[in-house]
Amino acid sequence: MNIVTKAEIKVLELEANDQGLSEDDLINQAGLLIASFTHQRLQHPDAVVILVGSGNNGSDGIMTALHLHQLGHEVLLYICNHRSPKDPYLKRVRAVGVNVIDAVEDANQTNLKHYVNFSAIVIDAVIGTGRNRPLNKMTSS
Repeated sequence: MNIVTKAEIKVLELEANDQGLSEDDLINQAGLLIASFTHQRLQHPDAVVILVGSGNNGSDGIMTALHLHQLGHEVLLYICNHRSPKDPYLKRVRAVGVNVIDAVEDANQTNLKHYVNFSAIVIDAVIGTGRNRPLNKMTSS
């Protein structure tokens, strides 16, 4: 596995764009690769919690949820920061039956705590390299 800096990621994204790959292509590919990596490390189709933010990192997480769901895992997609109800990635996962909970509807994080307790893994797709604002209360907790 290679670790890259924020600046290197930006260059890689620009190069991918120059080669004709869209942002949507990159998000779909990231979700597929993360799901594959996760699936290979689990014993069998286990429960997975994915914490999702409002940016592209969150979109990567949503697509990861889609692919893990298709591989037979029980997935909870927990929306930590506001995402539009018209979000095309959220529409896709809801359409196939992925369990989606919005943090604003889970004030005491009761559902989150329940799912985390029986999940094999928790994936953080909240904060990406493009974060340019302070953390909100939910994200910082």
